[in-house]
Amino acid sequence: MQFQKSTDVVYAMRILHYLHTYKDTFLTAQVISKAVCITEIQFAKIADQLKEKGLIASTNGEENEYRLAKAAHKISVYDVLLIVEGALDLNRSLNEGGDCGLVCCGAQDYWASIQDALVDVLSKKDIASIDMVWQM
Repeated sequence: MQFQKSTDVVYAMRILHYLHTYKDTFLTAQVISKAVCITEIQFAKIADQLKEKGLIASTNGEENEYRLAKAAHKISVYDVLLIVEGALDLNRSLNEGGDCGLVCCGAQDYWASIQDALVDVLSKKDIASIDMVWQM
């Protein structure tokens, strides 16, 4: 991904933090989506990604209910970013091929150091440590 603001990452963080607030309690998609101010369709899309990667679990009843499957203090913001958006590439010279199209750009090391610093910061911040207040 080229680094840009993504509402899905924010929504995923809200979902995970809300589930963290209620620990081992299973909650419905309707309750969660209303609490974190997203539609049930948006919730379902993001919940599928989080479930696939083992961050949340759901029941298989008439009405799916969700809870955290992994402790919130073990889920970094960077983990969420990777799940929802994929690999972080601040600049196209850092993508898989490492080729921005210029023969002698010289900026790749500069962008790599910035990206490494950002990954480090995002990796150190976990879902449990984020301050969010939920209205009931």
